[in-house]
This record gives sequence, C-alpha cells and structure tokens, in this order.
Amino acid sequence: MYQNQQLTKQQREDTLQTYKRKIKTIQGKRSINQEYQTFLATVPQKQLNNIQTEKVIGNDLYRSKNLFLCSSGEDGQDVRHSNLFAWSEDCMDIESSGYGKKVYNSIAFMHAHNCVSTSFILETVKDCYYSSYLSGGTNLFACIGLKNKDYCLLNKSYTKQDREQHVSHIITSMQEQ
Repeated sequence: MYQNQQLTKQQREDTLQTYKRKIKTIQGKRSINQEYQTFLATVPQKQLNNIQTEKVIGNDLYRSKNLFLCSSGEDGQDVRHSNLFAWSEDCMDIESSGYGKKVYNSIAFMHAHNCVSTSFILETVKDCYYSSYLSGGTNLFACIGLKNKDYCLLNKSYTKQDREQHVSHIITSMQEQ
C-alpha cells in the first residue's frame, strides 16, 4: 500500500528506489515533505481531542470547564492561555504545572496558590510573587532558592508587618516609574 493504493511488487520497488534517491538531497526531501502534506490533506483528520469538557477552546483537554486557548490539560477550571497543566483553577498563562489556584504567568509549579510570575516551585507555596526555585513557603516576594520560609523579601526574612511595608513601597515605586 502506498497513499492508500495497492501496488504491485514492481511498483513498490520502483517507489522505494525513487524515495531512496530523493532523500539524499535537500530538494528531494522538500519534495517528499510536500507530497506527504498533499496526501494528508486528502485524509480525514480528527479535529479535536477533548474528553468530558464544557465551554473550552483548545485541544487535548480532559475533564475541564471554562478553558480558553489551552492545550494538554486536565481537571482544569477557569484557565486561560495555558499549556501542560493539571488540577488548576482560576489560572492564566501557566505552563507545565499542577495543583494551582489563582496563579498567573508562572511555569513549572506544583501546589501553588495565589502566585504571580513564579517558576520551578517544588512544594506548596502561597502568596508568592516574582520568585523561583522554591520548596514550600508563604508570603514570598522576589525570592530565589528558599525552602519552607515565610514573610521573605529578596531572600531575607522579615516580620509580617515589615515585609508588607517594604513590598508596598517597592510596588508603589515601580508603578511610579
């Protein structure tokens, strides 16, 4: 069989020889690719691979609801512009993640809640902003590589009130610029 057509033994051998010649050059490889693309256009293609979904725009989604421009996700709800996620709720712009709630612009996290612009979170973090490589903790702002720390700013521990005051000052000065 070749392109859904039955070939004789001689036709099959001739076709193989033709492809062996073509594959040796860039132009020949392009010709093979173009021929393949043309053939694909004649074959029915599955449009979407979504299972048990409701109100979704995207592909490869499972047991999810209210997703917009997402792919490769499962058990998500109210997620937008995201890829490779699981058990996420009220999230936007996330990638390679799981167990997230109210997470924005983050990549590679597990168990993140109320976080913005984080990456590589290994264990549960809450109220974390602009931080990376964390393993547990809460109320972290611009921290890297901390493990089970609370109320930190730039990797330095503060009291709850001092941290909130410093973070508020930083955010205000950033907004003014």
